[in-house]
Amino acid sequence: MDPKTTWEEFIERLAKDPSLQLVSPGITCPDNKTSIYLQKPPMMEQKLRPNLKKTVGELIADGMSLNITAPALLSIAITIQVHFV
Repeated sequence: MDPKTTWEEFIERLAKDPSLQLVSPGITCPDNKTSIYLQKPPMMEQKLRPNLKKTVGELIADGMSLNITAPALLSIAITIQVHFV
């Protein structure tokens, strides 16, 4: 992943990826105990909304993991490890 990708662009990719199609995802980073973006509750969405304009490299480091949740996943989270290119 390009560390200059914004979180907004990353979320759009999750929605457009045919194998994932994750709409309205929540993203957390367990490695640094950070909530990147959560759709609900509304107060958290409002608090974390500024992160959407930040780049991936601003909030996480190369090799860190992301937990991704979405309504389509029910109560399951997908964990991915991010590698910068």
